[in-house]
Amino acid sequence: MAKIVVDNNVTEVLEVVIGDKTYNVPLGSSLSYKELKELDTNEKMLAFFIKHIPEDVFETLSFGNIAAIMNEWRKATEQASGISLGH
Repeated sequence: MAKIVVDNNVTEVLEVVIGDKTYNVPLGSSLSYKELKELDTNEKMLAFFIKHIPEDVFETLSFGNIAAIMNEWRKATEQASGISLGH
């Protein structure tokens, strides 16, 4: 018989270093299904990142930096979960 034990207390994160500060953004593999499902627009994705990186810091980033953070988060989430988020 197959068995799986689910541990909801493990949070995998992407460490984002901006200047001399480090911010931990939970990977999609650590989000609930409901939370992950809600990240269906760019605006909602940006709001998610601002929840974990203070808005005043986030607003200083270039579009290229934001895109790099979002791409790295997607890659790390896919690697941690083994599931493609689609593009």
